[in-house]
Amino acid sequence: MEIALLSPQTIKLKGKKTQILVDPLSKSAECHAALFLTTRPFSLEDVLSVDGPGEYEVGGTKIWGMRFGSEMVYGVKIDNVDIVIGKMSTLEKAHAKLSESTVVILCTDSDKDTDASFVTAFSPKYVVVYGDKAKETVTRFEKEGITHSAKLSVIAEKLPEEMEVILLQ
Repeated sequence: MEIALLSPQTIKLKGKKTQILVDPLSKSAECHAALFLTTRPFSLEDVLSVDGPGEYEVGGTKIWGMRFGSEMVYGVKIDNVDIVIGKMSTLEKAHAKLSESTVVILCTDSDKDTDASFVTAFSPKYVVVYGDKAKETVTRFEKEGITHSAKLSVIAEKLPEEMEVILLQ
């Protein structure tokens, strides 16, 4: 399973059978995804777009969405890897209601000095940070050796023993 940055606000999750775009700004030629997950209303005729709460399954990939106030948090199980995706400010408020996850993907969305320690409640192996305030946000994790990369490959059988923080750029 691969997580890749397509633009400052858009990521792609690519599994063996399914590709998912998270918060696409538009459909471009390089974005051949079966599903769009959006934290804001977005629709295309030939692509399944999920922008609300519920449980879904596309190409063997399980997805759930929960609304917290006006914001969405998504969970995805792709290639046997559990992922939770959301804006950092929303996940900070909602983490007590969510379960553990192998990968936590944080979209940094505000200048607010959010304490990143809430992420440990998910017991993640990877914390992936992207968005406008990503560089400032990764400094809040008390980890040495933060990895800077355009993509991350995750294999369920080959997870690190300790949490790793990845800055998508």
